Amino acid sequence: MAKFVAPIAENRRSRLIEAYHGLLFHQDEEVCLSAAKAWADWESYLIRFEPEGVDEDAYASLAIARLENHYFVNGGWLQGDKAILNNIGKIRHIPTVIVQGRYDLCTPMQSAWELSKAFPEAELRVVQAGHCAFDPPLADALVQAVEDILPRLL
Repeated sequence: MAKFVAPIAENRRSRLIEAYHGLLFHQDEEVCLSAAKAWADWESYLIRFEPEGVDEDAYASLAIARLENHYFVNGGWLQGDKAILNNIGKIRHIPTVIVQGRYDLCTPMQSAWELSKAFPEAELRVVQAGHCAFDPPLADALVQAVEDILPRLL
């Protein structure tokens, strides 16, 4: 956490997403790239079951960090924290498998559990993984979910 908050002035740390927005879209490119590196490293530690550092291109990290931050600043354009749960009736007819990483720190198990209770037509599958869709257990489970749903969509 210390590395993630390091680029943020102490008086702005109570609103990290907004503070990062200012850094990621700063006029000084070095400020942007430094913030993107901190964002990417933090994200890597959050989303992977077995964390590793990020060695991707600095500009790729900046593009991803800006995109994610833009979504977060705008609340994902959802109407409140319970938007999906409050509108479950609109998607109830869609064949659904909820794939949840047991060790997911970004979208905790509680979220998947609440969704599965509100949407009993969906199937909840929990796998030994974090949040990263590229980690083999989660990738395999996502592919299997699509394969299982596909016949119901055709």
